[in-house]
Amino acid sequence: MLFSRAETVHDFVEYFAFFITSDQQQWHTIYSMARRRTTARGFGLSYDQGNPMITKKQKREAQQRAAAMMRSAGILLLDDEIEKIEVVDFGLSQLETEGVQVFTMVNTDRLAAKVLVLFPNQTEPEHWHPQVGSDPGKQETVRHIWGDLRFYVEGEDNMQEGFLVPGKEEVYMLRNELILMPGDQLTFEPYEKHWFQAGESGAVLYSFSTTVRDGLDGFTDPAIQRTTVVMDEGE
Repeated sequence: MLFSRAETVHDFVEYFAFFITSDQQQWHTIYSMARRRTTARGFGLSYDQGNPMITKKQKREAQQRAAAMMRSAGILLLDDEIEKIEVVDFGLSQLETEGVQVFTMVNTDRLAAKVLVLFPNQTEPEHWHPQVGSDPGKQETVRHIWGDLRFYVEGEDNMQEGFLVPGKEEVYMLRNELILMPGDQLTFEPYEKHWFQAGESGAVLYSFSTTVRDGLDGFTDPAIQRTTVVMDEGE
């Protein structure tokens, strides 16, 4: 099976990357690139990293929009914290369509707490949280705070309110739709695939979990690059 074969290769790449570099960010980058190539081959697809990126202006504007939405949701955010909001385009260079804005409140070797912001009709791609070494993988609870939000999980295809990103139907396999209201929450175990999407108002939600290693998440879309590349406007 593809998933089992890929996981075996991923384990090898993880330990190889750790062996050749002690820099955690570089390790994540090496591992992520090798995993996407392996997954693409498994799907019979070609993988070309290309030059996916966003501009500094796009990043600043996204941070300001996310901050405004967080404040509308009643979340206190200090002015000097706005620049700490991570703008994630998944290396796809279409932030408004596929992406997420993340404000990390804490991330230790035991727990993590974040605020996730989705702009109107923005989608976070289908993914799962795998085992990393002796860590069994991230267990995550999300709690909807504000806006329109729907999650997609394993189960019968009952999609009605949401939509698939045009031209990418093959990398959004889960079609069991869960409409969340503010106050609703879901818990995901390691390897439990899911994706989520905002409606017309956008959405703000909390994420509480065990330690986070986002750079090592698994994605159904082999083109995804978890680390966002930011380009100077003059480049």
